[in-house]
Amino acid sequence: MCPMDLAGDATGTKKQEMDENQRTKNHRLIVKRCYYKKLLRQLCIGGGSAVHRAYIQLAQLKSALIKENAELKRLEADHVTMEKQVAQLAAAQGKAAAAVRQAQEVKRVNPMLIVNPLSLEQLLH
Repeated sequence: MCPMDLAGDATGTKKQEMDENQRTKNHRLIVKRCYYKKLLRQLCIGGGSAVHRAYIQLAQLKSALIKENAELKRLEADHVTMEKQVAQLAAAQGKAAAAVRQAQEVKRVNPMLIVNPLSLEQLLH
């Protein structure tokens, strides 16, 4: 063997080692990608049901809140109606009380004297 052949063998061996190292790295990358794809699929499958459950819960919450909102609007309308009735009643009572006070004031300012004539018999008894 000549020295050139030894140098060629050394270069060939290094090249083979580099190729082997590159194949190992590529293999690791492929395994890593497959592992992450598998994990991602599992998360999507498992996560899908969790997302679905969350969606159902939110839909139920929305429905309950819509019902509660409708009930609150109805109660508000009843409350506004009641307030109007109370205001009308208070105004009517205020007018009636003012009329009574005015009548009493008129009687106080202009008293009406009624003179009952008495007979002699009534005076003696």
